[in-house]
Amino acid sequence: MTLVLCFGTGLESDVVLPVGVVLITCSVVLPVLLALLFLSLGRIKDVDVTERKDRMGLFLVVMAVQIIGAFITFTFPVTLIFRQLVVLELIIFCIASVITNYYKISIHALSATTLYLVFGYVTGYRYWWTFSVIIIVCWARLRLNKHTLMQLVLGCAVPLVVFLTGLLTVLE
Repeated sequence: MTLVLCFGTGLESDVVLPVGVVLITCSVVLPVLLALLFLSLGRIKDVDVTERKDRMGLFLVVMAVQIIGAFITFTFPVTLIFRQLVVLELIIFCIASVITNYYKISIHALSATTLYLVFGYVTGYRYWWTFSVIIIVCWARLRLNKHTLMQLVLGCAVPLVVFLTGLLTVLE
C-alpha cells in the first residue's frame, strides 16, 4: 500500500522517502511491535486476535498510531489525492475496528480489497486482473477455516462501500 501511495499519487521525489518511512513505520512496524507487546503482556492470546474481547484495546492503539502517522505525512507537501486516499483508508480501518468488536470480519479480505481499490484507482484499473488476489485471499481464509463466508463478504464490503462513497463525494 505504501508503494502505491508514494509512487502512484504524484508525490515529488524528495518527499517519497520520508513519507514512505512514516507510512511503513505507522502501518506495519509499530502495529506488529504493538501486537507482540500485547501478546507478551497477555492482553491478547494470539497474533490473530481471535478473542473478540481482546481486539478493541489493540485496535484502538493501532488506530491512534495510524492517525498520528497520517497527520505526520500531511506535514509534507503531499498531493490532494494522497490525502484523500489516506483518509479513506483510515475510515475503512476505523469502521472495521468497530465492527470487529461486535462481529468478526476478515481483516485479510479487507486489506486485499482496500489495496486493490487504491491500486486500481491510481492506475486507472489497467491491471483489473489483480482482482484475483482478493479471490485467492478469500479462498485461502475459507479453506483454512479462519472465516465464514459472511465474514469474508463483510471484509470485502466495508472497503468497497467506503471507497465508492469516497468516489462519489471527495475523490477527484
